[in-house]
Amino acid sequence: EEISGELVAALHGAGRVWLRTTSPLRVHGLAVNQGARVVLPSSDVRLDAEVEHSREGTRVRLTDLNVVTAAGDQLDGRGELAVKPDGEVAVQAGFDADLPALARAYVSAGPLTARGSMALSRSGEIIQVDRLETHLATADGRPLVDLSSPGGFRIDPRRRQITTLAGTAGEVLRVKYGRMTLEAPKPWLGFLELKGELTGGEFVVRTEGERLRVASAAPLRLENVSAMGGGMDLLKDLAVETDPSVDYSPQGATATLAGLQVRNLRGEVLLSAQASIAVATDFANARFEGTTSFDLSVPALAGQPLMAGMEPPRQGRLTGNVKFSFDHDLLGEGRLTLNGLVSSATGEALPVANLSFRAGLNDQGDIAVQAPILVDRAGERSDLTLAATLRPAIAGRTIDAKITGEHLAVDDVLVLLQAFSRPNRAPPRAPGASSVASPLPVAQGPAAGESAVAIVPGWSGLAGQVQLDVKSIAYGRLPEVLGLQGRVVIQPQRMALEKVTARLGTEDGRLQLDGEVRFVAGDPQPYKSNFDLEVSAFEIGPVFKAMDPGKPPTVEGRFDLHGQAEGAGRTLGELIRQTQGNLVLQSRKGISRLLARPAPPPSRSTGIVSGVANSAARLIDNIGEKVGKMVAYTDSTEEIAGMLSEVQFDQLNVRVSRDPSSNLRLTEFSLVSPIVRLQGEGIITHKPDLPLFNQPLKLTLSLGVMGTVEKAMTQAKAPMLSTNRDELGYLKSTDPFDVVGTLDQPDPGQLYMVVARSMIGKLLH
Repeated sequence: EEISGELVAALHGAGRVWLRTTSPLRVHGLAVNQGARVVLPSSDVRLDAEVEHSREGTRVRLTDLNVVTAAGDQLDGRGELAVKPDGEVAVQAGFDADLPALARAYVSAGPLTARGSMALSRSGEIIQVDRLETHLATADGRPLVDLSSPGGFRIDPRRRQITTLAGTAGEVLRVKYGRMTLEAPKPWLGFLELKGELTGGEFVVRTEGERLRVASAAPLRLENVSAMGGGMDLLKDLAVETDPSVDYSPQGATATLAGLQVRNLRGEVLLSAQASIAVATDFANARFEGTTSFDLSVPALAGQPLMAGMEPPRQGRLTGNVKFSFDHDLLGEGRLTLNGLVSSATGEALPVANLSFRAGLNDQGDIAVQAPILVDRAGERSDLTLAATLRPAIAGRTIDAKITGEHLAVDDVLVLLQAFSRPNRAPPRAPGASSVASPLPVAQGPAAGESAVAIVPGWSGLAGQVQLDVKSIAYGRLPEVLGLQGRVVIQPQRMALEKVTARLGTEDGRLQLDGEVRFVAGDPQPYKSNFDLEVSAFEIGPVFKAMDPGKPPTVEGRFDLHGQAEGAGRTLGELIRQTQGNLVLQSRKGISRLLARPAPPPSRSTGIVSGVANSAARLIDNIGEKVGKMVAYTDSTEEIAGMLSEVQFDQLNVRVSRDPSSNLRLTEFSLVSPIVRLQGEGIITHKPDLPLFNQPLKLTLSLGVMGTVEKAMTQAKAPMLSTNRDELGYLKSTDPFDVVGTLDQPDPGQLYMVVARSMIGKLLH
């Protein structure tokens, strides 16, 4: 804004020119910006200097430099620059500073003081540093950084070499630092914000021939370290310790973090690691390579905020190693292993998981990835391999990928996921061992924290396809799914499953699944879904057998299944919960044991009159005619129960839907056989802690009979039979009855109570 001062110039003999200030040169309101960044805020500058030029060279003396900012920062400097005709340059300088505000843009600390001095020269290509000192401290005198070069050093840029002035191996620079606050906010680390304190320490720079080594004199230590991301606490109260070093030579540099350890407040080692990266000094052909390995304690990690609400394994480790290199193309490979995991809930050993990967990035921006995944549990191995290529596109990237595998044990994968999931969002576990989620999700409203407005599809910026080819898939004790094939198609406004096929159980058993999720911009519920499932000749008996190997299956036979589902939601999570539909199961031949009377519990009498009446009849056969008739009627009940215990049916149809409480509604149940016809509806009540086949069942049925059953009930004069026949000719019963229990253990006891009660009532009447 304003410049003032006075200069005087003089010309002496022999070509000597002299120029100096007679009153200080002053600049008021000087500010320096670099783009949007303020380098020097508005400041007042005062300068006293003199310049002398002759045949011997040019000498500039800065006798006084004073800079004062509006915030009260002040810098006082002095120095001298000498330039000889042959190009040799010598510089000496010193400064003192009080920085109450200016340093805050660079260092997270309060008011600072600084002082320093230097003396260096340049002759030809060689730069010689004779003195170098810098001291930075807090306003109360607490040292922050002290930099000094006790013996001086030389720099040869052409040879890329630093040596001591004596030319021998030795120390060239020492950096001491005091305790200071660590602040690494979002602009530096993306979404991550770090806080903590760096304890005091020291770095030493030594030269050994052509090598230069920078190493800490004692381990570098950070305390009270915490990390936040996305507005959430991730890590807290950690101590980090490591031995960092950098080795430099004309051929390149290697940076190393040795003995890195992260401990929690209890002193437990959360993470042990080491890493190194080597960089070539040929900048025209940039090359670098690096390695890292680590060992993470899962139980120690459990105490950190990012695991809040979870019950991770009480034992186990995650170990890994990664290698990467760059020479025109970027290439990385590594291996991660989860091992020794023990469930907190059950105490059982969890599967071992291994992930290997190999990835490359070329100069066209193409990314190629190959990632085999192995999961091993008690000798059963699951293996999947992802091979994918991502290419740049106008609106993002295109993917061409394939997922292949010999075998996948779904329950092993799910139990691993469950071990690191919050309880209220735990994935389903294997049938016969834990809960099984129904295939028909229901509307439950948006989850907490989910956005109510979707702007772009969740897969925005990605298009292409993923091929599926897995030879076998096992889920608990269910029959294996064989030869799973199909593809996932990803488009800007659509993601679809196309012709996903597999073989189920028998050679004739087939599955086909097609479906899609669409995104309709501007719609209050922009995500729309619809799915179509077809299953043919699926053998259902082995499913029941898997649930209870010691019991005959409730139903046997080959079933065709058709399912349709659709839904809408504001987010993908809401869409999943609100997609619902219907399943229709049909079978033309099979066996039903739905009406089989359950076996009596050990050491307990069961039945209405069968056990007691038969025993009584054997013990006292002289009670009279009515007791004899009662026994006869009881024998008739047993005869009817025997006929219904295993029904060969010609047709079985079931229609299933799901209600808002996750209960399965059997809106239509129809069984037709040569001796019995059943019609009705029912419900399977959802219990999240039970497998589907062990959830409470209530099926209300109407009975129609013909053939041997009709004859037996007619001979027994059972009054529960009406005189009306249905459209197929079955003699109808007068009252419906309930089948309760579970799908695995149905209990038709009410039917036999009605049969026995009606016949005994007839007798007593």
